Amino acid sequence: MSSSTTGSVGDADKTLPLRPGQPDDRENGNPLNAELKEYVDSLRDRYHVPGVSIGVINGDETYLSGYGHAKLDPNVDATEDTLFYIGSVTKGFLAASLFHTLEFTATKSDKPTTLDTKIRDIIPDDFVTTDEFITQRATLRDALHHRLGFPRHDLSYGGPNFTVKDVVRSLRHLQPSAELREKFQYFSMGYMTLQHVIETITGKWCGDVYDEVVFKPLGMSSSTVELKRAQGSPHTLATGYANTATETNPQPWFDSRLIGQGGVISNARDMAKYLRAMINRTGLPISDDSFNKLFLPGMIGGTPPPKDHSPHLYAAGWIVSSYHGHHFIQHAGGVPGFGAMAGFLPARKWGAVVLTNGDFGGFAAAEALFYRLMDDFLDVPADDRVDQTQKWDAIKMMKAAATPTACARVYPNVPSPPVPHCIPLEEYAGTYSHPGYGELTFEVTKPESDVPVAATTTQILHAAKKQSEWNVVFDLEHVNGEEFICYIDTLVRSPLVQLAVEPCKAEFEVGRDGKVSRLGIQIESGLEKIWFVRG
Repeated sequence: MSSSTTGSVGDADKTLPLRPGQPDDRENGNPLNAELKEYVDSLRDRYHVPGVSIGVINGDETYLSGYGHAKLDPNVDATEDTLFYIGSVTKGFLAASLFHTLEFTATKSDKPTTLDTKIRDIIPDDFVTTDEFITQRATLRDALHHRLGFPRHDLSYGGPNFTVKDVVRSLRHLQPSAELREKFQYFSMGYMTLQHVIETITGKWCGDVYDEVVFKPLGMSSSTVELKRAQGSPHTLATGYANTATETNPQPWFDSRLIGQGGVISNARDMAKYLRAMINRTGLPISDDSFNKLFLPGMIGGTPPPKDHSPHLYAAGWIVSSYHGHHFIQHAGGVPGFGAMAGFLPARKWGAVVLTNGDFGGFAAAEALFYRLMDDFLDVPADDRVDQTQKWDAIKMMKAAATPTACARVYPNVPSPPVPHCIPLEEYAGTYSHPGYGELTFEVTKPESDVPVAATTTQILHAAKKQSEWNVVFDLEHVNGEEFICYIDTLVRSPLVQLAVEPCKAEFEVGRDGKVSRLGIQIESGLEKIWFVRG
């Protein structure tokens, strides 16, 4: 079952709800018609997505709709005003705030800060990396375009009282996997570094800068980066859900000060105002030049383009490409429990945003819905359309097939029988620490039923990472000698995290005295093991 409310907004402050029985097909201009509702509901059923909110811009008109449920048990309807986390769609907010900050410095100094200013010139004590060349040469532009040379390292940061300064200072303990500007590597910590830059220059928290630069000028009165504020809103804050093979569970969230890479909570109504500002390049307190820089590519994306796209080019919190010959600008966002996509065709004055409270399924549904709306607007022939559900279904099937065979894939040459570990499993338990990744405290436990261990495995080493943005857990299963396989997930299982983090190698070092000295885990596939020292 689903519920929907649909309206047409002729301007930013005027809502024209459709009357019951009022025609709403495409002949009357509303893309959020009964046919689309059927598609929304089919995706919700297919991917177990509780709720969806959509906003569409077409010229001077804005169309809004909500489907399904913002919360389950008891059910609360999703509407165009329901609040959702938008994930990495936040990066465009950070970029606009950065440009506003740089323009501010131009009025206050004979030597203004620019995108080509070196990061170390602004935060010299904090921005120190393991690569001296990166430390000395990296600029704001490099961080903005994901070309700092680092892999994701997303499991290294977060948790109670973790600050953006802590994030930046952790870079001195994290290894890059490429040279500076060598290739595109999506690196959210680079956007947190830019958050620290903004806060250092302005003396304000970045959330307050978002208010000044984006939320207030555009009348985005429901949008925030503060969980408590969203919970106190007159509009419902959606609960994020993750669906596994057996159940659907709510994902826990808490307030975080890390908001450069993600963290904005918004709704379809507010995001429609934001998209209109992007399409018209107006409404924000930044210059025309800064608006142009938002969409000026600085790096070629790292993956082959999908059908009918030119290669993806990363600009400033936005991805730029050509779609069926049309200039196309977009960004998606996904965090445990939520998936979103926003984008627009500037020359056609068209844009759309899709917000969901589903995990992997929400991410898939958001993309499928977005492309359906865009293809309908462009009248793309059926034979020329890409069925986004086929792509996501294939990804899901590949993951499901690969997980049970992960151990054989990670360790293809294990002897039979394997070599036992040299000390009792209980003696591997304890606390291990890394200056960039924090502490992991392992204990011997029985594996949960969804951890894909061998049928003969009755005990594993389990750790819940306290300093984590997403309640990450590590499960180690013995393979051979001191080698283990590491399964990484969230406490409330997240298919989105499972997709992003593959099972990997882990290894203990045991001294001649029979004591464990350290643990190495190959968390980043492009790097060697990350070594945690026994406490």
